[in-house]
Amino acid sequence: MLLQRPLLALKDSHKHVVFIIDALDECGSQLTSNGTLDDPNSHHVVSAVIEALVAFSRSPIRLPVKFLVTSRPETHIRDTPISDVAFRKVLLLHTVDKNQVTEDIRLYISAQLSSAQTLRNSFANNDIEVLAKLCDGLFIVATTALQYTLSDGADHALLRYKALLNATRDGLSNGAVAPLDRIYAHILSDTTRANAHQENALQGALQVLASLLAARMPLSVSALEDLMGIPKNSLRPRISHLHAVVHVPQGDDEPGLRTIHASFGDYLLERADDEYRIKRSVGDITLANGCLQVMSKRLHFNVTQSRSSYEANQPRNASSITLALEYACLQ
Repeated sequence: MLLQRPLLALKDSHKHVVFIIDALDECGSQLTSNGTLDDPNSHHVVSAVIEALVAFSRSPIRLPVKFLVTSRPETHIRDTPISDVAFRKVLLLHTVDKNQVTEDIRLYISAQLSSAQTLRNSFANNDIEVLAKLCDGLFIVATTALQYTLSDGADHALLRYKALLNATRDGLSNGAVAPLDRIYAHILSDTTRANAHQENALQGALQVLASLLAARMPLSVSALEDLMGIPKNSLRPRISHLHAVVHVPQGDDEPGLRTIHASFGDYLLERADDEYRIKRSVGDITLANGCLQVMSKRLHFNVTQSRSSYEANQPRNASSITLALEYACLQ
């Protein structure tokens, strides 16, 4: 009744209509102390909306209508028919070329800092370049930085802008990244609450994150399980609520498991509260021990399964040299 009946009026229209549902993951009625939406009880409403969209898309009646849905990849959204590749296309923002994103951020910063004549004469191109680079592909860093810069008017803008940068100008000050840190803390808090029935669930997630931050190359889910010495199929549940900050490949043997933004690693290692902070040595020790264990178990004579020492090796046999073994030997 909400979707199909009113939209049937567009059946004979020659114009295409796009409906945008922005930030579907933020549907809720309760605000937390830091201003983020937090209402797990509303998850069933979000699921119902998605079910309705899916049913509408499968209707035999073809209408000149498209729906564009944006959302963090939360579990209650991923685990719906919207993940069916048969009728949807997904664009992951963190897979967009970072140079392209940085150029968009650069244009945004330039436009904001040129909004008044006095501002236009105060900022050099280098100032814009510095902030665009430090945003690391995150628009939220640019928007919060500029809100702080311009909040007291043009007269104070230059002083406030300089206060955003740390003394060496190679990073943002703690005040500048505070809004981003609150988001990261909220995501980790969600993980704790969602896994409240599991003992030591947060510690398990932090152990995975520590290992990811210590890894010297993108690993697969299976490879990291091997290196961490944890049972197969146990890694994904540990980070199921962290898809907003961790890129998890669809296949267990597909490389690419990593934190999405460097700023998240900086937060965990340097600025997080004690509950969430990670010691850099934890990941290093975990992977070092894992490398030794993997080599001890899997290295053996003729591991490449060569037929003769006089002939060139065949292309790598994945069953004999796994990504975990390759990583262990190279490190």
